[in-house]
Parts: sequence; structure tokens; C-alpha cells
Amino acid sequence: MKILDSDHWIAVLRGTLDLRDHVTPDEELAITAISVGELVYGAERSARPAEKLLELDTLLATISIVAYDDTAAHRFGTLKTMLERRGERLADADL
Repeated sequence: MKILDSDHWIAVLRGTLDLRDHVTPDEELAITAISVGELVYGAERSARPAEKLLELDTLLATISIVAYDDTAAHRFGTLKTMLERRGERLADADL
């Protein structure tokens, strides 16, 4: 399974990224629930929210959505601490 970030899915929706160049036919594609939230936010703020939400819903029907659960929350806390100790920072949604 390949989990792509919202930036990648935005490029797919805009037609600027062709996943056939990066994914084999047998690979499952996924998105996190947090990235779905980011994409919905962007669609809602667009000039054509209904159209963008329909495009997003069409895409989401074809890929897996990885839930944000207690395991993911625990991993988030561990990774954030590790990065901070190294002097690195990522936005929480990107982490």
C-alpha cells in the first residue's frame, strides 16, 4: 500500500501528476483521514466547491482511506518528539 499526501492527491485531481508513472498496477493507493480533511477544506474554499467536492468524492471512492486511530496517534507523538529533539519541525497535519 502506498499512502500519498494531500499534495500528491491535489496534483492528481488537477491532472498534473500521472500515477501510472509511479505506481505499479498491483499497488493499492491510500490517503489518510487527515489528508481527506485537508482536501475537503481546500474544496470548500474553492470558487466551485460543489464541483470540487464531487471530484474528491469520485477519487475517494477508488482508494483506501486510512483512519486516524489510537495507533496512529501514538506514532504521531513519538515521531513529533523525535523530530523536535533533532531540531526539525513539521506541521502537525504533515507529520
